Amino acid sequence: MADTARPGTVIGGRYTPTRPLCAGGSGRVWQAHHPVLRVDVAVEQVRLDGPLPDEARAELLARAAREARHAARLRDHPHIVTVHDVAEADEGAWTVPWIVMQWVDGHSLADELAAHGPLSAERTAVVARALLGALDAAHRAGVVPGRATSRFAGALYDDPDDVEDP
Repeated sequence: MADTARPGTVIGGRYTPTRPLCAGGSGRVWQAHHPVLRVDVAVEQVRLDGPLPDEARAELLARAAREARHAARLRDHPHIVTVHDVAEADEGAWTVPWIVMQWVDGHSLADELAAHGPLSAERTAVVARALLGALDAAHRAGVVPGRATSRFAGALYDDPDDVEDP
């Protein structure tokens, strides 16, 4: 992946990455700031590893944009991170999409389990209903998350009191 993002870089003329959060199979996620609206967002830099034939690279970029559009259709679900925008940044010879998402001040479910041990049976049931409700909403909208998206360990876990049945 071209690693052009640095704190202070401006993505799409309006989003300034402030710190890297994580990297996964599809890209690197940063916390970013929108200076006009004065809000934080998460931005995902789409992964473009190594030299790819033009056709393969174009398909990868088209797939990222398509996935962002699908996710944006789910913006009203309380347990799905909202996609706000797809901003572009020039990275050498390519224009690369950055997916702009709702900022959630939390951590992964895996981190929660590592730090605090297993959830109680009651808490597990509430979290499971929230996760399965999100998957159900995606399927009903015709959006079938990929295998990586359906790994619950990476699910964001913010204020446990905010997780309720949808």
